[in-house]
This record gives sequence, structure tokens and C-alpha cells, in this order.
Amino acid sequence: MTDQLSPQETNQLVVAAISTTRCPPILDYVVDGETLYSGHVLSAERLIFKPDARLVFSPSIVRRTADLFIIAREITSEDNERPGTITWQDTPAAIPPAKGYGASGTDNGANEAVAGGSGAIGPAGFDGEAGYHAPHLTLLVQSVPAALKIELAGEDGGAGGQGGVGGSGGQGGPGNQASQSGFGCRRGAGNGAAGGSGGAGGPGGNGGAGGNGGTLTLIAAEHGLALISRMLLTNTGGGRGGPPGEGGAGGVGGPGGPGGREDLPWCRGNGSAGPQGSGGAPGGPGGVGPDGHPGHFYVGGLSAADADKILGRPSATP
Repeated sequence: MTDQLSPQETNQLVVAAISTTRCPPILDYVVDGETLYSGHVLSAERLIFKPDARLVFSPSIVRRTADLFIIAREITSEDNERPGTITWQDTPAAIPPAKGYGASGTDNGANEAVAGGSGAIGPAGFDGEAGYHAPHLTLLVQSVPAALKIELAGEDGGAGGQGGVGGSGGQGGPGNQASQSGFGCRRGAGNGAAGGSGGAGGPGGNGGAGGNGGTLTLIAAEHGLALISRMLLTNTGGGRGGPPGEGGAGGVGGPGGPGGREDLPWCRGNGSAGPQGSGGAPGGPGGVGPDGHPGHFYVGGLSAADADKILGRPSATP
């Protein structure tokens, strides 16, 4: 959707664009292949794109200022079927490190016939990094005789981190020892207590939010706005939300306690070792990050006299 700027807003942007230009414009600025541009203002008589060439504003400048300007009498692509592109360079988000471990269950190895404690659930994963918002680009131009792509999509959000591992189950206590009297066995050896169950894995982190799309503002002579707008193939969509982090692994079950010992001659046979605790369930994934909001496309018209004064009269296309 294209929105019209008021004359006052248009003039404010023109003043801002011109005030940032401290050097005379380059006569011809030719973009061939992928050209990384580290300034926030590009001023040229003619901005010429070779087939499929890309003018990329570098992260170093986009991180310092969100307002970019291109001032040119003419912006043209040499091949209308393989037009040039003006865009910005985003940087892939780093994947967060996995979280640690849940707390281990209570060790009851010294307590007869007491099962081991259950491990705690693993910690939730880190949320992914939010994508950067695309910059604002103002084009102050007199003529765009061929197709031109403008890519100002927001950066995609980063993936969520993996959840932590569930805590290990605690050691089960030993079985009761056998006990005899002078006349016979009063109590046989008991079986060891079960180990504690492992804790569930922590949930994965949520994906990071996508960055918002940028703002493209086209300022040209009133009579040329409609034609130039049709030449611009724009993308100011929001970045996609980051994917969810994976859940953490479940904790291992604790070992069962040893069986109680026999007491000869009347109490024969040792108790059995207690069973190992069950392993914890894996954690579930996190949530997908929200998509960024789409950007905007504004146009602002200048009078023919103002356009000629600021940008000069366009020459015939060679």
C-alpha cells in the first residue's frame, strides 16, 4: 500500500536528505555484482546497475542509523529483465547455547528402604534473538527509466535454544538387613529401594520475533511519481518469527539400592537390588516467534521547478 506524504513532510525529508550531503555528487556510480556500501547517504548524478547487481547497505551503518538516503538524478538498470536491487545486509542470529541440568533427586543411599528422590525438570531453553528492523530508505530521484528492486524486509528471528536436561534421579536406599535370634530368623533380608525417576527435559526456548519491514519513501516531481512508482519492485514485509528450540533430554533414573544382607545361620539369602528409576520424558519444543510487522511505502511530490533545482534536468537516456 502506498501513502501520500503531505507537502510539509516532503519538504522536511528533502531538507534532511540534502543536509546530510557534504560532498558533491559522484557523476556515475556503477553497481556491479554485490557492492557493500558503508555510508548512510549516496549522492550521484546517475546510479547505474549492471544486470542482477545489488547495492547493499552494510550492517555497520544500519546499526548506527535507521535513516538511509539515495539522492540521484537518475537510477537505472542496464537490463530491465535482470534489474538491480537496493537492499540492506542482515546478519544471521546466533543459536543460543543449550541450558544446563535440572537438580538431581535426593540421594537416599544411606537410608534403608527409602526410594531415591525424583530429578527436577530441566530449565527452559533461551529465547531466540529478535530480528533487526529494516531501515528507512528515502529515494530523492528525478527519473527511474527501468525496473528496480527495493528489498527492505525485516530480519528473521533467531531460533530458540534447546531446553536443559532433566535432573538425574537419586540413589535408592538399601534393603533392610536380615535379623535373627538364637532360635530362628526374625526378619529376612529386604530388597533395595527403587531409584528415583529422572526429571523431564526442559522445554525449548521460543523463537525470536521477526524484525519489522522498513519504510521506503519516494520523492520526485509530481508528474513523474506514478511512472517511477511502477518501476519499483518493493518488498517491505516483516521478518519471519524464529523457529522453536528443541526440548531437552529427560534425566536418567537413579540406581536402585542394594539388597539387604542375610544373617546366618537362620536368615539365609540376600535381598534383591532395587530397580533403577525410570528415565524422564523429553521436554517439548518452544513456541514459534511472532512475525514482524510489514513496513510502509510513502510518496512525496515536488513541483517541477523544485525537482529541477534540487536534482537537475534529466538527460536523454543513452
